[in-house]
Amino acid sequence: MKTKHSYIAYISILYSLLIASCANIGQPTGGDKDSIPPQIVEMKPYIRETNFKGDEFKVTFNEFVTMSELRQKMVISPAPKEQPEIKTRGKSFIIQFKDTLLQNTTYTLDFKDAIADNNEGNKMYNFRTSFSTGESIDTLRIAGMVRDAFTLKPLKDVSVFVYKDLSDSASIKNRPDYVAKTNEEGVFIVDGLASENYRVYAVSDLNRDYQLNNYSEPYAFYPTTVKPSASFTADKDTIVRGLDTLLVSGTIQYSPDPILLSQFQEKVLLQSMNDYKRIDSTHFYIAFTEAIDQNFKLEAINVDTPLDEWLYKEANEENDSINYWITDPKVYQNDTIMLAVTYTVPDSLYQPKVQTDTLELLTPKKKKLKKKRGRRKVKDNKEEVPSFKWETNASSSVNPYDYIYLLSKEPIKGLNKSNIQLTEKVDTVDVPVDFTIINDTLNRRKLFIDFKLEAGKKYQLKVDSAATKNIYNENSEKLETNINVRKDDYYGKIILSIANVQGPTLIQLLKNNKEETVTNEVRIEKDGEIEFFYVKPGKYLIKAIFDQNDNGKWDTGDLLNHIQPEGVVYYQEVMKIRSNWDNEKFWDLPLPIKFTKDIVDPDDPKKDVKKDKN
Repeated sequence: MKTKHSYIAYISILYSLLIASCANIGQPTGGDKDSIPPQIVEMKPYIRETNFKGDEFKVTFNEFVTMSELRQKMVISPAPKEQPEIKTRGKSFIIQFKDTLLQNTTYTLDFKDAIADNNEGNKMYNFRTSFSTGESIDTLRIAGMVRDAFTLKPLKDVSVFVYKDLSDSASIKNRPDYVAKTNEEGVFIVDGLASENYRVYAVSDLNRDYQLNNYSEPYAFYPTTVKPSASFTADKDTIVRGLDTLLVSGTIQYSPDPILLSQFQEKVLLQSMNDYKRIDSTHFYIAFTEAIDQNFKLEAINVDTPLDEWLYKEANEENDSINYWITDPKVYQNDTIMLAVTYTVPDSLYQPKVQTDTLELLTPKKKKLKKKRGRRKVKDNKEEVPSFKWETNASSSVNPYDYIYLLSKEPIKGLNKSNIQLTEKVDTVDVPVDFTIINDTLNRRKLFIDFKLEAGKKYQLKVDSAATKNIYNENSEKLETNINVRKDDYYGKIILSIANVQGPTLIQLLKNNKEETVTNEVRIEKDGEIEFFYVKPGKYLIKAIFDQNDNGKWDTGDLLNHIQPEGVVYYQEVMKIRSNWDNEKFWDLPLPIKFTKDIVDPDDPKKDVKKDKN
């Protein structure tokens, strides 16, 4: 089977490097500076030796070597139950097997880049070898790439497990029959295989126990069994030596083509209390690793008054962090507040159970201020009235799609429209603008000033002093700010014609940064044209999520139910947006199962996408 995908070409090149490295036995050439990695001069068992009956592997180099990372990087397949002992002897190192080697079994040893010469640190790359304890040696292989299911980023140092056991729970209950580990490019090769059916998994084996630990580690699985094979294609020309010996040159074609494994974290309950803190006498918060559920409950231990009479609650949008404000002076004047927090946590089998923790909230000690030398200033006899300042995004440079908001540090008691003046500057005249006050549904500290922001227009927002009070009866301070909306010609536009839409699909516009921040999203169901308006100048990526269950978000996979994570693909070019410029593009959506992320920046077409620093 032939394919044009770049990762297949990459692995083909890697094959040739592996073969070259395995046969690389000889002496280095001279030179002014040693830039040549160590060379193998002797190895026992030798490459593809059969009927091996020993209990150690020994390799000798032409120079002294260092291998400080050998234990971390070396992969032995099948994996021994007990870690072998590694010894050095002159220019040789020895791997002493503590387990009895399996009979009639092909073993492979992959040393990655763990070996380097002792002087210059020149690394020996792709050093692999194999031997058999039986009369024949298995030479088939399964190769491929492991990538993150959501970002498609290649993942290095991921363990690839291959099982003869084809049952659904093999990766949870048993150790793998064969193992490998991905390199810097996420590429892996599992060789020494027989012509049988196998199940293939990839696991971030953080504790190196060669098992999938009840879904607590990210993993991937190939959706079908894999049966490796190989075929030999002879070249047209042959070389005849002697009277009865015919040496035929040619190539070996391995099957299947390199496979893609998309790694994900299965959605299971991993809830725990992440943090809690009393910020000051009146304010504390409790944070969790996941959203709380209906079992969450808070009870006061050393306060008799019911909670709803002295405590104000504000959860964040993800419902995994909660801020609390204490409104009763009799409570917040206590140095210590004891609370019982009940919430859902996973048991040893990751099933939900209810747990109660006791929290001790201590009032933080106030920092002592250093006394300044000099004469004391006489203060006025006037008592200072407590007040608070508004925070706002209203500024001299806002976007037409922004929502202007007012934010206070503590919850407020409400705000009357009559205490706000909003005007538009028309020539030299301030013209009143109609608006609506909208309370944030989650945050009682936040109010939206809702009106239509028009590109290029100038507005002024004024909020009277003492327009409202917070829950501690502190007055709001006066706010006066100008709002200048950017002009239309500052922005660019993306007009995207999309074909091969297979169903509900989310098209996302992402910043070209490390986090791939989503700036806009459009849902589509069929082929057609979409537009992204008011796009700021800069570089962007475009991503498609195949939303199979049509719930408006990307969903992870499920091992036991054979559900792969929802597929994602990227437009394979960085979108450079200029001011006052329309960008028209056509995108024929590829199928995600064989798609690889190979985004090109038009400014530098010879290199893959580079992320902005901001």
